[in-house]
Amino acid sequence: MVIRNGIRSILRSGKLCFLFFLLTAAVSLLLVSGSGIYVSSSAQLASFSETYQTVGRIEYIGSEYPDENALDPYAEEAYGQLSLNELEKTAGVLRAEKKNIVKGYTEGFHRYKSQIPYKNYGVLILTSVHSPTMQEETVYLDDVPEFPDTYTLKDDVTGTVTFCHDGRAEEIPCFIYDSMTQTYTRILFGDGVYHEEEYTEAELPVNRYIRNSISSQPVLTYYGDLNPEDPGIPHYVYDRNTNRYSTTVSRMSGYIAYLSYALYSRTNDRNVLIHLRTGEVPFTAEEGRTYAVHGSFVDGNTSNLVFEIRPFENNDTLPVADITGMERESLKETVFGEYADFYEEQNNYLSISFSQDISLLEPFHQGYLVLKEGRYPKKGEDNVCVIDGLLAGQLNLKPGDTLPLHLNETEESFVITGITEENQDYEGEVFAVSKNEHVSSFSGYQLGYVQFDNEKAASAAEKVRELLPEGCRLTVYDQGYESNSQPLKALRLTSLIIMGISLTAAISILILFAFLYVYRQAETADTLRRLGCDSKEVRLWMGSGCCTVAAAGSLCGSIAAALCRTGMIRYMVSAAKTAYGTDTRYSEAAVGLIKKSETVIPGALPEVILCIVFCTLLSYLLSCLFLRLSERNGSLLKGNRMTVPGNTLAGKGNTVLRYGITGFIRGGKRTRAVILITMVLAGVLCGFSSLKGSWQNDLDALYQNTQIRGSVISLNGRYLRDLAIPESFVRKLNHSGNLKELHVSYSHLHYWVDGEMPLFSSTSFGEESRDAWISKQPKLVFTDVLRNSEDFLYQEPVIIWEEGADESLFQKEYPLVSGKTVLDEKTGREVSDTVYPAVVSDAWARGHGTGCGEDTVIMTEYGLPLRIHITGTYAKTGAKANIYLPLAAVFELKYLSEDRETVNTPYYRTMEQYFTSCGFVLDSAVSLKQFKDYLSSIGCSAVNQPESERIAVVLYDSAFLDTLGSLERHIRFMDMLMPLMMGLTVLAGFLISWLMINGRRMDFAVMKGLGAGGFTVFMIFFMEQAAAAAAGILPVLLVSLLSGGTLLLIGFGLSYLLGTACAILLAGRENLMVLLSEKE
Repeated sequence: MVIRNGIRSILRSGKLCFLFFLLTAAVSLLLVSGSGIYVSSSAQLASFSETYQTVGRIEYIGSEYPDENALDPYAEEAYGQLSLNELEKTAGVLRAEKKNIVKGYTEGFHRYKSQIPYKNYGVLILTSVHSPTMQEETVYLDDVPEFPDTYTLKDDVTGTVTFCHDGRAEEIPCFIYDSMTQTYTRILFGDGVYHEEEYTEAELPVNRYIRNSISSQPVLTYYGDLNPEDPGIPHYVYDRNTNRYSTTVSRMSGYIAYLSYALYSRTNDRNVLIHLRTGEVPFTAEEGRTYAVHGSFVDGNTSNLVFEIRPFENNDTLPVADITGMERESLKETVFGEYADFYEEQNNYLSISFSQDISLLEPFHQGYLVLKEGRYPKKGEDNVCVIDGLLAGQLNLKPGDTLPLHLNETEESFVITGITEENQDYEGEVFAVSKNEHVSSFSGYQLGYVQFDNEKAASAAEKVRELLPEGCRLTVYDQGYESNSQPLKALRLTSLIIMGISLTAAISILILFAFLYVYRQAETADTLRRLGCDSKEVRLWMGSGCCTVAAAGSLCGSIAAALCRTGMIRYMVSAAKTAYGTDTRYSEAAVGLIKKSETVIPGALPEVILCIVFCTLLSYLLSCLFLRLSERNGSLLKGNRMTVPGNTLAGKGNTVLRYGITGFIRGGKRTRAVILITMVLAGVLCGFSSLKGSWQNDLDALYQNTQIRGSVISLNGRYLRDLAIPESFVRKLNHSGNLKELHVSYSHLHYWVDGEMPLFSSTSFGEESRDAWISKQPKLVFTDVLRNSEDFLYQEPVIIWEEGADESLFQKEYPLVSGKTVLDEKTGREVSDTVYPAVVSDAWARGHGTGCGEDTVIMTEYGLPLRIHITGTYAKTGAKANIYLPLAAVFELKYLSEDRETVNTPYYRTMEQYFTSCGFVLDSAVSLKQFKDYLSSIGCSAVNQPESERIAVVLYDSAFLDTLGSLERHIRFMDMLMPLMMGLTVLAGFLISWLMINGRRMDFAVMKGLGAGGFTVFMIFFMEQAAAAAAGILPVLLVSLLSGGTLLLIGFGLSYLLGTACAILLAGRENLMVLLSEKE
């Protein structure tokens, strides 16, 4: 009965009951929503320790980086210096491992799609070797030949043929016929210059050669009454570039043979006819004999197989032997059997990567390989492995099977725990866990990896970099942990703030409700006691009403929050990611695998129950507290009463201002409370304004002082050099209008010094050997800036310059290398007329007895020998000593910005070049977004994101984006906070003024009773509160004049006074008789 009547009593209060119901529902909604966001974000962050793994890849940056097959002694030395113990002692490092890759072999596996080192090699068994074949072969002569009486000598550049016969020499010119213009052009060489002359058909001499056009294999036709093409006449060719003579001889090249079977060949052909070339091996076949031959299949422009006999590698045994009568089994014991087994193993090798945590190896960590079946090895397992899908498919293996491996002359068996999807880039890959030590021969540039604690990765990575050997680089891949966790951390913090504010608001609302309903109804409580109710029944009467409203409001608010939880959490997570998101298009920050996280939606029932219990219990306790206070006749915020002098309130002169100031002065504690509160609020607001101004200044300085670089990069994000970048793409970059600098390099040419190249035969094997030798020589790098080239792409160049020289030499214009020539007195060869400035390695200079300030001549596979002047040296860091020359030597720099007009000349053909590297600098960080939009508009690719333009660009802007994102988030937060702060200021003005004035209703009654008008009463109270607010704002205003927050404080003052005015108007609306009859 008591509880029911208490509930009826609260419901009769009408507006008051409904108001506090809405307020309680609102704060319950916020409280449950905030707790839901907190639980969701915390659960997601907790799951990240399993989902995300932060790994740092340690690499040595050498001259051939990132070639994993390169044999670089500097990289191997760094590998030996790398200390795992020191790395693992670093705080934040969970594990450190060195790269350990061993080559192995297993029966039955054959490589088809990946790198095969001895792809065309074979050991064949031939029968019926017969029908010798002949071929024309070019032979280079060491000295000037002794010419016979009759011969021809051809200039390989001009095409002119000198025909000596009958004691006289006749010059037969060569003309190039252009079918488009129907003109004839002759190339001439004189005074060290190539030039050309045009002829009509009528002007052609009787004896002439006509070449159809410039092409890789031009067709020459002789016209005239001489006979220079007589095969019986010796024919010579003069190579003007190398100053060597050559002639053509006819010799036996091989036989037709019957391939019985192969001890080893990838094609495994048998019982077929083949063309057998003897190459440089002395071999004369006899009819009816059987031979074992070692060599390689070559392209012979015929439908039949062509096999060329070649020497054994690292073995002087003759690569052909008569084995007539020998059994096949006996052959296995010979050198032919040994090499057949060697090729079988080397061409079908397995690459076994040993690690204690396979999931951290780059192919798995970066998502290049994904498990199709099975699982990763568990911690503590030994001799287990994961194999690639192609290997599993060939050998019909499945998880749980055993894989036998031949490793370094030992045999081990591994249990398969997982099989990856098929990927031809990882054909024959095995990833194994083993406690046994496996020694591998080092190659490549990757040294190992470090696993970091996700939270401590940034600081730990800096410490690890300090411990790495010189020349090493640490690249951290966090799988998107940072980009995914930062929004969630911010959201979790925001949820705590929401919960804190909501909790404070809930307590405040329940206190106010208990005060208004219980404390202000002391007479009701007293009446209940007089009617015989004991203290418990009175508490139940009062408490039941408060608890009912609080429980109903919290129930409705909590249920509403629970119903909206899924959508609200997803929206908040999305909003947080948007707020923390930065434009990572083409950014280095987007290189590497970025995992996506799933939003966790927790159940709402525990929070709903907790919220209802909290609000209900607190409201009951507060009602009991205020009931006790009412029994003791407690009071709140009583200041000095305003003394009304006589009846002069009718409004004379400055009465309003005078009585307002008088009320301010006599306000006592009430006035001091208002001053203190407004001072604190104004100070907080001014501090926020100053902080935002500081962030804005930092943002402006960031845009002004940041220099953003970029590079063209391979689509997989690994290569910055040895690319094929068309000059048309470089011009597109230049035309963006957002670049301050743009630099390219060209390194397609290899070089050597005269006398270093061995003599090679004109056989296919000789040509292959020559090409292979050239490909292993260091490069000529033509560039306009050193830091964008080969050895300096990953480190700043340190050059010791000749006195008076600097890098500006590389930006100057020079004649193209195909221009003028002069005769070099030392070698007797035609060399470039222009001497080009060059930067060489200090080791190369010492090895060739030269140095800064000296000239030398170098050879290349194309064009004339080059004369260079050594203007600087650099410390060699790689296996090859590259030489750096000005880009203008091979490319006209104007075509980096101007469209090229294709012009063909006999010796030099200006066609589109393909650069090997390209770097640039943006004119300003402000242009970053505009430049990214431009790249997108031309279809430029990003790393692992191919577009129509199959060329990728990377921008080194991650540090800029991190700082920019942080500053913009802070400024954006302040921009959102300021309107909210103004709204709270209005509310604070209203609540403070209402609390201060609500207890002075009798003053309203007295003033009105003495004849004061409503406006006069309003202004007196308004002036009193305005004076108190001004006293609080003024000290902060003086300070703000130095920090530029004056306008914000004026806005604060106006907002506060707006709230004050509303409170006074609301308090003064009561009827005069009601005010006079009301007891405080």
